[in-house]
Amino acid sequence: MPPPVDGYNDNTPDMPKSPPPNLIPDKDKAHALGFEKTPGINLVLPATVMPCLYSFTYIWLNNKASFWAKPVAIKQTAIICWIWNGVKWYSSELQLRDIDSFICKWF
Repeated sequence: MPPPVDGYNDNTPDMPKSPPPNLIPDKDKAHALGFEKTPGINLVLPATVMPCLYSFTYIWLNNKASFWAKPVAIKQTAIICWIWNGVKWYSSELQLRDIDSFICKWF
C-alpha cells in the first residue's frame, strides 16, 4: 500500500464516512472503458481520472496491488486519495505512472 500523506487525517471533511463496496470490479471492464494507461506514454492521464473524483474507485497498480480508493484531488502527475486498507481509510498520494488501471463505482 502507498504511504500516508501529511495534511490529511481522520478529521478531514472529504474522508469517506463508510467502507467501500464489498465487491471487486472486473479489470477487463476497466480496460474496455479506457480507464487505463494511455498507449504510447505508459501512464494514466489526469483527465482520465476526473470522472472518478470523489467517487469510490477501484485501483490496480503496476506492482499488482489493488484496493478501493476515493480520489479527492488530481495533480499533474499524481492523485491525492483516501485508500481503504481493509479496516479503515488513510490518505495517500498515488503517482499516475504507478497506476495500471482503475474503475469508478458507478461504471
